Amino acid sequence: MATIYDVAQRPGVSAASVSLTLKDPATKRVGAKKRESILRIAQELAYHPSGIARALSEGSTKILGLLIPKHQSIFVNHFIVDLLSGIQTIAAENGYDLMIYSHIAESGRLTRRELLKSRYVDGMAVLNWD
Repeated sequence: MATIYDVAQRPGVSAASVSLTLKDPATKRVGAKKRESILRIAQELAYHPSGIARALSEGSTKILGLLIPKHQSIFVNHFIVDLLSGIQTIAAENGYDLMIYSHIAESGRLTRRELLKSRYVDGMAVLNWD
């Protein structure tokens, strides 16, 4: 898997130039020839920016968490399936991925508070029903 440094090495530019170009291919902060070269090489190497690196630099994972208590299989209840579909659609329209976490309280699994503190998610919604 190619890294940003692999892309930068071939045209002899900095990783910052690669980052700027991939975020905004029309940027004037990198010369036109170098931009073209960076874009071509990134495509040749099948380079995709690291989500982890982006999360560190931007301070955001672009992931929303949905905590669902595990009473029964969530996919049996048609209302819950429709609700999950709607939440996923809105999240995607706003550039977020959705992470669904099913929780059994007495299992000793990760709690909502621990999940938020871990920085795996930018926000958390809790769905509860009886």
